[in-house]
Amino acid sequence: MTTAGFRYWAKPENPLPEARDFPYVVDDAQWAGRYGYGSVLEPRVEALRRQDPNRKHLGGLSPERRHAAMTALNGTTDGQGLRAELPGGAVVGHSGNGCRVTAWRALYGDVAGWYAANTLVGNLGGIRRQRVAAEPEFAAAVREWSACMREHGFPYRTPREARDVFLGGKGAPDRAREVRVAVQEARCAHDSALAAVAQRLDHHHDRELRREHRTAVERVERLRAAALPRARAVLGR
Repeated sequence: MTTAGFRYWAKPENPLPEARDFPYVVDDAQWAGRYGYGSVLEPRVEALRRQDPNRKHLGGLSPERRHAAMTALNGTTDGQGLRAELPGGAVVGHSGNGCRVTAWRALYGDVAGWYAANTLVGNLGGIRRQRVAAEPEFAAAVREWSACMREHGFPYRTPREARDVFLGGKGAPDRAREVRVAVQEARCAHDSALAAVAQRLDHHHDRELRREHRTAVERVERLRAAALPRARAVLGR
Protein backbone atom coordinates (compact mmCIF):
# COMPACT_ATOMS: atom_id res chain seq x y z
CA MET A 1 0.00 0.00 0.00
CA THR A 2 2.90 2.35 0.71
CA THR A 3 4.34 1.65 -2.73
CA ALA A 4 0.92 2.44 -4.21
CA GLY A 5 0.97 5.81 -2.43
CA PHE A 6 -1.32 5.04 0.52
CA ARG A 7 -1.07 4.22 4.20
CA TYR A 8 -2.39 1.08 5.85
CA TRP A 9 -2.48 -0.02 9.48
CA ALA A 10 -2.68 -3.64 10.56
CA LYS A 11 -5.65 -4.27 12.87
CA PRO A 12 -5.61 -6.65 15.83
CA GLU A 13 -7.53 -9.85 15.22
CA ASN A 14 -9.53 -9.46 18.44
CA PRO A 15 -9.48 -5.81 19.57
CA LEU A 16 -12.09 -6.39 22.31
CA PRO A 17 -11.41 -9.80 23.91
CA GLU A 18 -14.24 -9.47 26.43
CA ALA A 19 -16.79 -9.38 23.58
CA ARG A 20 -17.50 -13.10 23.40
CA ASP A 21 -19.66 -15.10 21.03
CA PHE A 22 -22.17 -17.62 22.39
CA PRO A 23 -23.62 -19.27 19.26
CA TYR A 24 -26.11 -21.53 21.07
CA VAL A 25 -26.66 -20.24 24.59
CA VAL A 26 -24.88 -18.02 27.11
CA ASP A 27 -23.25 -20.58 29.40
CA ASP A 28 -20.90 -18.41 31.49
CA ALA A 29 -22.80 -16.93 34.45
CA GLN A 30 -19.78 -14.89 35.57
CA TRP A 31 -19.48 -13.22 32.16
CA ALA A 32 -23.25 -12.68 32.05
CA GLY A 33 -23.15 -11.07 35.51
CA ARG A 34 -20.68 -8.53 34.22
CA TYR A 35 -21.85 -7.93 30.65
CA GLY A 36 -25.40 -9.28 30.41
CA TYR A 37 -25.82 -10.10 26.74
CA GLY A 38 -23.12 -7.62 25.79
CA SER A 39 -25.13 -4.45 25.15
CA VAL A 40 -22.73 -2.57 27.42
CA LEU A 41 -19.94 -3.47 25.00
CA GLU A 42 -21.70 -2.19 21.89
CA PRO A 43 -20.58 1.47 22.39
CA ARG A 44 -16.99 0.28 22.75
CA VAL A 45 -17.28 -1.74 19.55
CA GLU A 46 -18.64 1.32 17.76
CA ALA A 47 -15.86 3.51 19.22
CA LEU A 48 -13.24 1.08 17.92
CA ARG A 49 -14.88 1.20 14.51
CA ARG A 50 -14.83 5.02 14.47
CA GLN A 51 -11.22 5.11 15.67
CA ASP A 52 -10.00 2.63 13.05
CA PRO A 53 -7.04 4.47 11.48
CA ASN A 54 -7.75 2.95 8.07
CA ARG A 55 -11.33 4.18 8.17
CA LYS A 56 -10.21 7.66 9.28
CA HIS A 57 -7.53 7.75 6.60
CA LEU A 58 -9.95 6.77 3.85
CA GLY A 59 -12.50 9.27 5.12
CA GLY A 60 -9.98 12.05 4.70
CA LEU A 61 -9.31 11.30 1.04
CA SER A 62 -11.10 12.69 -1.96
CA PRO A 63 -13.60 10.31 -3.62
CA GLU A 64 -11.14 9.66 -6.42
CA ARG A 65 -8.25 8.91 -4.07
CA ARG A 66 -10.52 6.76 -1.87
CA HIS A 67 -11.51 4.69 -4.89
CA ALA A 68 -7.86 4.37 -5.88
CA ALA A 69 -6.92 3.24 -2.36
CA MET A 70 -9.62 0.57 -2.28
CA THR A 71 -8.57 -0.62 -5.74
CA ALA A 72 -4.96 -0.81 -4.60
CA LEU A 73 -6.00 -2.88 -1.59
CA ASN A 74 -8.61 -5.16 -3.12
CA GLY A 75 -7.49 -5.25 -6.75
CA THR A 76 -9.32 -4.87 -10.03
CA THR A 77 -11.55 -7.16 -12.05
CA ASP A 78 -8.96 -7.35 -14.84
CA GLY A 79 -7.35 -10.67 -15.63
CA GLN A 80 -7.70 -14.01 -13.88
CA GLY A 81 -9.48 -13.80 -10.55
CA LEU A 82 -9.56 -16.16 -7.58
CA ARG A 83 -12.41 -18.63 -7.17
CA ALA A 84 -13.83 -20.69 -4.31
CA GLU A 85 -16.67 -23.20 -4.38
CA LEU A 86 -18.60 -23.35 -1.12
CA PRO A 87 -20.41 -26.37 0.33
CA GLY A 88 -23.69 -26.58 -1.55
CA GLY A 89 -22.19 -25.42 -4.83
CA ALA A 90 -22.23 -21.61 -4.54
CA VAL A 91 -19.17 -19.96 -6.07
CA VAL A 92 -17.51 -16.78 -4.78
CA GLY A 93 -14.56 -14.90 -6.15
CA HIS A 94 -11.93 -12.27 -5.49
CA SER A 95 -9.69 -10.17 -7.67
CA GLY A 96 -6.43 -11.85 -8.60
CA ASN A 97 -4.38 -8.71 -7.95
CA GLY A 98 -4.07 -5.90 -5.41
CA CYS A 99 -2.13 -5.57 -2.17
CA ARG A 100 -4.26 -8.08 -0.27
CA VAL A 101 -3.55 -10.77 -2.86
CA THR A 102 0.12 -9.75 -2.96
CA ALA A 103 0.29 -10.37 0.80
CA TRP A 104 -1.46 -13.75 0.46
CA ARG A 105 0.98 -14.75 -2.26
CA ALA A 106 3.98 -13.73 -0.15
CA LEU A 107 2.69 -15.72 2.82
CA TYR A 108 1.11 -18.77 1.23
CA GLY A 109 2.70 -19.03 -2.21
CA ASP A 110 -0.22 -20.89 -3.77
CA VAL A 111 -2.62 -17.97 -3.59
CA ALA A 112 -5.36 -19.62 -5.67
CA GLY A 113 -5.24 -22.77 -3.56
CA TRP A 114 -5.18 -20.74 -0.36
CA TYR A 115 -8.18 -18.64 -1.32
CA ALA A 116 -10.25 -21.63 -2.43
CA ALA A 117 -9.50 -23.73 0.64
CA ASN A 118 -9.56 -20.95 3.25
CA THR A 119 -12.84 -19.53 1.95
CA LEU A 120 -14.49 -22.95 2.06
CA VAL A 121 -13.16 -23.72 5.55
CA GLY A 122 -14.22 -20.27 6.76
CA ASN A 123 -17.82 -21.13 5.89
CA LEU A 124 -17.91 -24.40 7.82
CA GLY A 125 -18.67 -22.71 11.16
CA GLY A 126 -22.04 -21.46 9.96
CA ILE A 127 -22.90 -24.86 8.51
CA ARG A 128 -21.88 -26.54 11.76
CA ARG A 129 -24.18 -24.31 13.79
CA GLN A 130 -27.07 -24.99 11.40
CA ARG A 131 -26.57 -28.73 11.76
CA VAL A 132 -26.47 -28.50 15.54
CA ALA A 133 -29.67 -26.44 15.60
CA ALA A 134 -31.40 -29.03 13.38
CA GLU A 135 -30.66 -31.90 15.77
CA PRO A 136 -33.75 -33.23 17.64
CA GLU A 137 -31.61 -33.61 20.75
CA PHE A 138 -30.71 -29.93 20.60
CA ALA A 139 -34.37 -28.93 20.15
CA ALA A 140 -35.34 -31.06 23.16
CA ALA A 141 -32.61 -29.43 25.26
CA VAL A 142 -33.85 -25.97 24.22
CA ARG A 143 -37.35 -26.91 25.40
CA GLU A 144 -35.92 -27.98 28.76
CA TRP A 145 -33.99 -24.72 28.93
CA SER A 146 -37.17 -22.75 28.16
CA ALA A 147 -39.05 -24.58 30.92
CA CYS A 148 -36.27 -23.71 33.35
CA MET A 149 -36.42 -20.05 32.35
CA ARG A 150 -40.21 -19.97 32.79
CA GLU A 151 -39.83 -21.36 36.30
CA HIS A 152 -37.75 -18.29 37.12
CA GLY A 153 -40.16 -15.81 35.55
CA PHE A 154 -38.56 -15.41 32.13
CA PRO A 155 -40.90 -16.87 29.46
CA TYR A 156 -38.52 -17.14 26.52
CA ARG A 157 -38.80 -19.99 24.05
CA THR A 158 -35.18 -19.87 22.85
CA PRO A 159 -31.90 -18.22 23.87
CA ARG A 160 -32.04 -16.18 20.67
CA GLU A 161 -35.45 -14.80 21.62
CA ALA A 162 -34.10 -13.70 25.00
CA ARG A 163 -30.98 -12.14 23.51
CA ASP A 164 -32.87 -10.21 20.84
CA VAL A 165 -34.82 -8.35 23.51
CA PHE A 166 -31.65 -6.62 24.68
CA LEU A 167 -29.46 -6.39 21.60
CA GLY A 168 -29.85 -4.70 18.25
CA GLY A 169 -30.51 -1.10 19.22
CA LYS A 170 -34.21 -1.42 20.11
CA GLY A 171 -34.18 1.55 22.46
CA ALA A 172 -32.24 1.92 25.69
CA PRO A 173 -31.79 -1.52 27.26
CA ASP A 174 -32.91 -2.27 30.80
CA ARG A 175 -29.42 -3.03 32.02
CA ALA A 176 -30.42 -4.60 35.34
CA ARG A 177 -32.98 -6.89 33.72
CA GLU A 178 -30.57 -7.80 30.94
CA VAL A 179 -28.06 -9.03 33.50
CA ARG A 180 -30.71 -10.96 35.43
CA VAL A 181 -31.99 -12.70 32.30
CA ALA A 182 -28.50 -13.48 30.98
CA VAL A 183 -27.33 -14.89 34.31
CA GLN A 184 -30.43 -17.06 34.55
CA GLU A 185 -29.92 -18.16 30.94
CA ALA A 186 -26.45 -19.39 31.86
CA ARG A 187 -27.72 -21.20 34.95
CA CYS A 188 -30.53 -22.84 33.01
CA ALA A 189 -28.09 -23.75 30.26
CA HIS A 190 -26.35 -26.01 32.75
CA ASP A 191 -29.40 -27.10 34.74
CA SER A 192 -31.18 -28.21 31.56
CA ALA A 193 -28.01 -29.71 30.03
CA LEU A 194 -28.41 -27.44 26.99
CA ALA A 195 -24.81 -26.26 27.38
CA ALA A 196 -23.48 -29.82 27.47
CA VAL A 197 -25.66 -30.99 24.57
CA ALA A 198 -24.70 -28.00 22.42
CA GLN A 199 -21.00 -28.51 23.11
CA ARG A 200 -21.13 -32.23 22.34
CA LEU A 201 -23.10 -31.76 19.12
CA ASP A 202 -20.85 -28.90 18.08
CA HIS A 203 -17.76 -31.07 18.48
CA HIS A 204 -19.45 -33.92 16.62
CA HIS A 205 -20.42 -31.82 13.61
CA ASP A 206 -17.04 -30.09 13.60
CA ARG A 207 -15.37 -33.48 13.23
CA GLU A 208 -17.85 -34.53 10.55
CA LEU A 209 -17.38 -31.36 8.50
CA ARG A 210 -13.61 -31.55 8.77
CA ARG A 211 -13.82 -35.14 7.54
CA GLU A 212 -16.18 -34.22 4.67
CA HIS A 213 -13.87 -31.40 3.57
CA ARG A 214 -10.59 -32.98 4.59
CA THR A 215 -8.71 -31.87 1.46
CA ALA A 216 -9.49 -28.17 2.05
CA VAL A 217 -8.88 -28.39 5.81
CA GLU A 218 -5.51 -30.07 5.36
CA ARG A 219 -4.50 -27.59 2.67
CA VAL A 220 -5.29 -24.63 4.95
CA GLU A 221 -3.37 -26.17 7.84
CA ARG A 222 -0.38 -26.98 5.60
CA LEU A 223 -0.24 -23.50 4.04
CA ARG A 224 -0.62 -21.78 7.42
CA ALA A 225 2.20 -23.83 8.91
CA ALA A 226 4.45 -23.02 5.95
CA ALA A 227 3.56 -19.31 6.22
CA LEU A 228 4.57 -18.92 9.88
CA PRO A 229 8.32 -18.43 9.26
CA ARG A 230 7.55 -15.90 6.53
CA ALA A 231 5.14 -14.02 8.81
CA ARG A 232 7.69 -13.96 11.65
CA ALA A 233 10.31 -12.61 9.25
CA VAL A 234 7.98 -9.78 8.16
CA LEU A 235 6.99 -8.90 11.74
CA GLY A 236 10.63 -8.92 12.81
CA ARG A 237 11.67 -6.29 10.31
